[in-house]
Amino acid sequence: MTLAEGETRKITPTVIPQDAKVTWTSADKNTATVDENGNVTGITEGNTIITGAIKVDEKEYKAECEVKVTKLPNITLDTTEMSLMVDEVRPVKATTVPGDATVAWTSADKRIATVDDKGNVTGVSEGTTTITGTITVDQKEYSAKCEVTVTKTPGITFDTKEMSLKVGEEKTIAATTVPKDAKVAWTSDDYDIAKVDENGKVTSVSE
Repeated sequence: MTLAEGETRKITPTVIPQDAKVTWTSADKNTATVDENGNVTGITEGNTIITGAIKVDEKEYKAECEVKVTKLPNITLDTTEMSLMVDEVRPVKATTVPGDATVAWTSADKRIATVDDKGNVTGVSEGTTTITGTITVDQKEYSAKCEVTVTKTPGITFDTKEMSLKVGEEKTIAATTVPKDAKVAWTSDDYDIAKVDENGKVTSVSE
């Protein structure tokens, strides 16, 4: 019999005579225990022997069951939250029991982020979604999740790419930034020709 830590399975004996009472024992209760009804519970990883015994006419008759206890299958991720930018790629690493379990990766919304079969997450568009890693052991699924927030790539654009000014004339350049609350530092390549203040206002100085 193979069972996981914390799992309980029943041994059903066949006895002659049928009304004989079975006494159950475990060779190592630290590995697995057994109750008076033959229910075996895995405690810690290892191997032990469960014995069922009956007495008939002062003679004892025994049967044994070898029990192997394995760690409870599970999957954990190295992070439960992740932030990345559009087009950025970051990996999610999974630790599984058993160690050779194959992880199936899925994204709740591929329009926001995708994930490949190795757990590499790619930001697609701004938003939040969930990446799930799943293993299947003995036809049972075990999952772990990571919440992914995707933001736009930081950048800055101007409302104009060229500007013509007369000497002494002023015009303001409007900037659009990602993120919106980013502070813009304004500079001029040549302050003898044009200067710019902290608000993007350009003043022509000379030709």
